[in-house]
Amino acid sequence: MKVNPIPHKRSMDEPGILDLLSRAEVGQVAMVAPDGGPYIVPICFVYDDGRIYFHCAQAGKKLDCLRSNSAVCFSAFEVEGLGVRAEKPCNSWEYYHSVVASGTAQIVEDRERKAHGLRRLSEKYAKGPVGEIPEDSLDRTCVIEIVLDEASGKMNEKKI
Repeated sequence: MKVNPIPHKRSMDEPGILDLLSRAEVGQVAMVAPDGGPYIVPICFVYDDGRIYFHCAQAGKKLDCLRSNSAVCFSAFEVEGLGVRAEKPCNSWEYYHSVVASGTAQIVEDRERKAHGLRRLSEKYAKGPVGEIPEDSLDRTCVIEIVLDEASGKMNEKKI
C-alpha cells in the first residue's frame, strides 16, 4: 500500500494510518452500483497486511456492486471530541483521526483465505484468540478482501 501524505499540517504519517486501520471499529466502503450510481455502506472490518476483510451475506447490493465494478474507496475514522461555542456558532472544533484508502475488492473463494479473513475478524471483535471457524460458517458467509493500493490520513489531536 502506498501512503500519500496530504500536504497539510494535519497529515497523518504511515504508522498513524496503520494504527487507526488496526483499531477502528467501523469503516465505510464506497462502491459503484451496477447502474453507475454511488453506494456506500458501513462495515465491521479488520485490517491485515495491506488488506481489509469484511463479511456479508451470499447475495445483496454490496455483491452486485462489487461484481459490476471492483474498484472501491474505504474510510475509517474516530472522533475523540467535538463542539460548537454557543456564542460563536461557526467557531466549532473536532478532534479526530481519519483514513481514506482506495483499492480493489474481490470475493474470497479460497477456503483457507476465507477462514483466515473470518478468523481475523473474529479475533478483532472478540478482543483475543478464537476457536476454529466452523465449516458451515464458511459455506454460508461471503468474505470480501480489499487489496489497498493507496491511503492517506488526517488528524486533529487534542492538546493536553
